Amino acid sequence: MSEEQKNTGNSLNFTVKNVLRILSFLAIIFVFCPSFLVSCSGQQREVGVMNLVKGISTPGGQQLESPHPTMLICLFIPATIFVLLLANKLKEKILSMIIAATTVVDLIVWIIFKMKISEASKNFYCSFETTPWYHLNVIALASMILLSVAVIINKLHMETNMIGAFSNAGTTVNNITVNNVVQTETTTSEARSSVTTQANPMDVKTIVDKENNE
Repeated sequence: MSEEQKNTGNSLNFTVKNVLRILSFLAIIFVFCPSFLVSCSGQQREVGVMNLVKGISTPGGQQLESPHPTMLICLFIPATIFVLLLANKLKEKILSMIIAATTVVDLIVWIIFKMKISEASKNFYCSFETTPWYHLNVIALASMILLSVAVIINKLHMETNMIGAFSNAGTTVNNITVNNVVQTETTTSEARSSVTTQANPMDVKTIVDKENNE
């Protein structure tokens, strides 16, 4: 196998499609992770999506939230996206639109989930805080939305090599910076040359006047 073929094979690991697969798989895992910590009377409880599906009680036994089976949508959406990305049956524009729309819904549901647990905690005079799992999940969902929108508006494609795309963007920025510096230096040199050229006739006239006076 040639070196070029090896590089091509390696770059496929970082395509937009594969990054979306990884992010959607992570979003599935985050559903089973504790997203919030609720503390009541010195006792702490971890709360996640699956807890809300079954209903949440305070460490003291009081019901904090009734069961919400509809929260399974947070599992269903990333799982569906992961399957669609593996299937390769849809055109990239249609697939990207589905990913963007459903992930926006998923993100909104997570935000509502946070608001509900936070409000319920206040009602029972319990402390509430988010865990790093919640923030990582929000980052993953937001990244999925941004990548799918970039495909929709033709800034990226599903088979675009992410490393190559960012490298090309960095190279373009560097070239623009270098060109601006060169252009500035050229303009400065031209300005200095113009000033010098305009000053020479005056110097000559001054010398001629001095000689005439003598």
